[in-house]
Amino acid sequence: MAAPLLVIGLDGATLDLVRPWVEAGRLPVLGKLMRQGAWGRLRSTIPAATFPAWTSLVTGVNPGRHGVLDFTERIPGTYRVRFVNGSYRQAPAVWTRLSRAGRRVAVVTVPATYPPEPVAGVMVSGFESPLTATIDGSFVHPRSFYPELRRLVGRLPFGDFQQFSPGPGWHERALESLLDGIARRTVLTRALLTRERWDALMVVYGASDTVAHHFWRRVYEALDAAVATLVAAAPEHSAVAVVSDHGSGGAGERVVHLNRRLAECGLLAFRRDTGQRVASLLRAGALRAVPLSLQAPLLRRLTAAAGRVEGMHRLGGIDWGRTLAYSEELDYHPHVWLNLSGREPAGIVAPAAYEATRARVITALADWRDGTGRPVVRRVWRREEIYRGPFVDRAPDLLLELAL
Repeated sequence: MAAPLLVIGLDGATLDLVRPWVEAGRLPVLGKLMRQGAWGRLRSTIPAATFPAWTSLVTGVNPGRHGVLDFTERIPGTYRVRFVNGSYRQAPAVWTRLSRAGRRVAVVTVPATYPPEPVAGVMVSGFESPLTATIDGSFVHPRSFYPELRRLVGRLPFGDFQQFSPGPGWHERALESLLDGIARRTVLTRALLTRERWDALMVVYGASDTVAHHFWRRVYEALDAAVATLVAAAPEHSAVAVVSDHGSGGAGERVVHLNRRLAECGLLAFRRDTGQRVASLLRAGALRAVPLSLQAPLLRRLTAAAGRVEGMHRLGGIDWGRTLAYSEELDYHPHVWLNLSGREPAGIVAPAAYEATRARVITALADWRDGTGRPVVRRVWRREEIYRGPFVDRAPDLLLELAL
């Protein structure tokens, strides 16, 4: 019989932090695994975002083939977006293949796994699960496992806190919430490891990504201890892999407004009305009416209404009749769409002018300098230079790497 496989995902973890802390003795378990095994830097997806990266890792194919390119996707024929989940994945994950082969698997809080799949074992879906799923247990397969899950970990979801509106005592509460989420996820995963002999078990911890926006050391040390607990609970001679979907870095020094650059180059025009401002106020007002513990996951967990408001917030101020190219201005995913006739509802770029317009945008971005003369954009890719497969047309026309 093949050795059991234990995969421990640390979302957003980076060797830029792991290696010096291993050398300083702060992460002894990760250090031991690195010394006794093999390790290296993985190349993430473009964009280096949670949903496409984890989905590529568990399917073995690029986003153009599995179809999950971001947290959202454009609704065809509109300027609106919708939030995606695991049902958008169009390639089988490793646990699907193992289940079909009669192997027992357990999948714990891997991103982009809601709704849960009928695997041969247990699946607890990721953070995109709807808020209502924590009431009815619909994020768990089999549903009969839900009472045991609640008995093991108590309240759900794991480690949620308000990331983006810090106030008095916020750091202490945030750290407590993150450490509590790590501990309860470890309790659940350890219980599964000791419940039966799995052929493969995969768990992803999100705290290492969340903490990249705020503070690091205590959370990495807690994750090192969690890895120790799970490795000790795994069957003897298990194969252990600790993986990350993308890295993290410090705060950038500059704020980049792609649409303003496109406007400066005559490629985009803004409206004078307040559609975007109204959408922003709607979003901010709605969030103020929601408890702090629920604000962060709200937009990604609501239905089509949230997608409409989000689309207005991103693009509501653009004059489409005078715009050749535009960006949704996502900080983690810089990109540009062409306002293409026949694809966008108010597109003005003729299909015959597609390549010439893309070339014009590339030149405008390559020539962009900040006030000190430094380039703003390091590299621009045409989407077909990155993606292969039947879902390339879901990607923006151009993808960027900023020189931050």
